[in-house]
Amino acid sequence: MSEASSPAPASAPPLYGRFAVRLRGLVVDAAILAGFAVAVSIVVDVIESAMLSRILMPLLVGIVLLYDPVMVARFGGTIGHRVVNLRVADSRTEQRVGFFRALIRSILKTFLGLLSFFFMAITRRHQALHDLAAGTVVIIHDRAAAKAHEYAVEAEFVAPPGTVSGLRRVLAIAAYSIGLYVVNTVVLVLFLSDACSLGEACTPTEELILGVGTLLFFVGVGLLIVFGWRGKLPGARAKPADEAAEASRASAHDQAEHS
Repeated sequence: MSEASSPAPASAPPLYGRFAVRLRGLVVDAAILAGFAVAVSIVVDVIESAMLSRILMPLLVGIVLLYDPVMVARFGGTIGHRVVNLRVADSRTEQRVGFFRALIRSILKTFLGLLSFFFMAITRRHQALHDLAAGTVVIIHDRAAAKAHEYAVEAEFVAPPGTVSGLRRVLAIAAYSIGLYVVNTVVLVLFLSDACSLGEACTPTEELILGVGTLLFFVGVGLLIVFGWRGKLPGARAKPADEAAEASRASAHDQAEHS
């Protein structure tokens, strides 16, 4: 085994993949699956066999759905992960995870999409929401081949004095997200025809408006998650240091009186 590909010492801290490099891996996987789907469609069209179509189309669906969890459970990552020098590991042991956890991770990643990755900005080990749910981390596979901009070390998020409870921050994020959804829906209704709003038929311009509005909504929710968790949303905002210190002293005084 060459020195460049030697595994890192056991004491070396893990290096966590940043969003940009993880996105490149997703693009590689999407291209592979899209290419496979096109190839299957061409075969079905050329051969024109109903029996072959009944066999290949369910096979295609199964491969698309199981590609990610099977590859993660069996090899520690998909082809896209390997191409960009990443692997998926258990957050405690850094070993491969089982199929069930890999499946949960894949389902959440598929349904949450970009929204899941906003959690990388507020987690110590740069985990997306689907990583948190499955108990996984995405780390560098070959440390010697990694570039500095592709990874990050474990962050130390120290809550500033006066930060409100996690439950209050989550409730604030949820409330603002609901408000954003209502505003987004009202704005879209104003710009879309009745037929498009009801999901019947949309013009190309309306399709574009709908797509942009949906994208802005998810980006907005992502920003609410980041700023809300850091205590920067009205209603769940961290108190100034002097107010936090005074509240702490008052709490200590109350406890002393009741003791």
